[in-house]
Amino acid sequence: MQIEKAIQLFNSGKHSAASKICAKILKQEPANVQANVILFRIAEQSNNFKDYLRFVEKLRRFYPDNPDVQFEYGRALRLNGRPQEALEELRAVVANKNSYAGYYELGLAASDANNSHGARNAFEQALLINPGCTNTIKHLGYMAYHENRLDDAIELYGELVKRYPNTIHSYPELIKIHLLDANPSEALRLCDKCLQLEPSCTGVLAYKYVALCELGRAKEAEYLFDLENLIFVLPVECPEGFKSIEGFNSVLSNHILRHTQKSLDPRKYTTNNGWQTENGKLFERNKKLGKAMYGIIEQALSTYIARLPNDEGHPLLVGKPTQQHLESWAVVLTEQGHQGSHVHPKSWISGCYYVELPSDFDQQTSPGAGCIVFGKAEEGMHITNEPRTRTIRPIEGRVVLFPSYFWHHTVPLESKENRICIAFDLVPTNGWGR
Repeated sequence: MQIEKAIQLFNSGKHSAASKICAKILKQEPANVQANVILFRIAEQSNNFKDYLRFVEKLRRFYPDNPDVQFEYGRALRLNGRPQEALEELRAVVANKNSYAGYYELGLAASDANNSHGARNAFEQALLINPGCTNTIKHLGYMAYHENRLDDAIELYGELVKRYPNTIHSYPELIKIHLLDANPSEALRLCDKCLQLEPSCTGVLAYKYVALCELGRAKEAEYLFDLENLIFVLPVECPEGFKSIEGFNSVLSNHILRHTQKSLDPRKYTTNNGWQTENGKLFERNKKLGKAMYGIIEQALSTYIARLPNDEGHPLLVGKPTQQHLESWAVVLTEQGHQGSHVHPKSWISGCYYVELPSDFDQQTSPGAGCIVFGKAEEGMHITNEPRTRTIRPIEGRVVLFPSYFWHHTVPLESKENRICIAFDLVPTNGWGR
């Protein structure tokens, strides 16, 4: 009776209540499979991979030969950064059960262990079992791209478009490969095809800009990437409860450096020689400070949106959402710290608030060191024509706002002191324009 209630609570998203019931059940019946499964699934879905592993290990002691438990154990090991151990467990899983999930997870573990041959074999086996799996095709395409097998990558990503032509997620990787392969005409054709489905798709708008630049269609490129009128630098007012913006920044800097946790998986990000926090974790330990910071961000966004050009046909304006939410994280750069060129593909408007700059910021010798630069795409995409760019010098206590599809990067910092900012996104809850 109790376990049925726990399952119902778990399925309805009431994880805390479900956890309490499961904990009571396990005190009397430690080997209860369903209670253990609920606990490790809650931990997994919360990205609490340490607890995920802990709960799976507990279940494994009772059921060491159960293939489903072995699979979860291998997955938990991989998510905890132990790919070699995960490989051993997952190889045993696929040896006993020829399953898609087993081979797919084995491919991820092999990839994490830098075993490209093993990863490719595992993903190919997974694809044989489940030929329509988009994730498997994308992993194989990604591997082909990184191994410079562009023809293979085009074939794999092209298969996605053939299978799922009415899904915007089928297009971005194929468009990118065509740009890297010096075929901007085909890239532009695919961009326009995708944008017919979703006119404000951030990632594809970024690629369309590159294709237009490469084809020499400067006016169209500049209309899409209006560097002068779609990037704003705004001062902010000191939040209530603080004597000055300098005092607020000092508290904010101390919080970021002493009371936040670095991302557990830095490979997900473009930060080099520095670190950043996970999205959503920045103000877990200081809600009051978070409220003050979000007040600054919300006011800046309101000003930005009110000042946008009156052009309802522009892709940025077409994508204005009716419902949205904020996401934010801190970025700390140290000596030679920088971010590679990137966009924010799920968002509509992005920005950054500058918390702290090195005291010797203006004494750096390289032009633009520590500055943010807009307009140039990631390495290898501009083969024929260099694009127009705009460089903005950071100023403590100011916000820079821009469309999320704008390519941007930072010039390596020369100072040995910290450069700290808070980056944020205004994310459409139900999709662009909705």
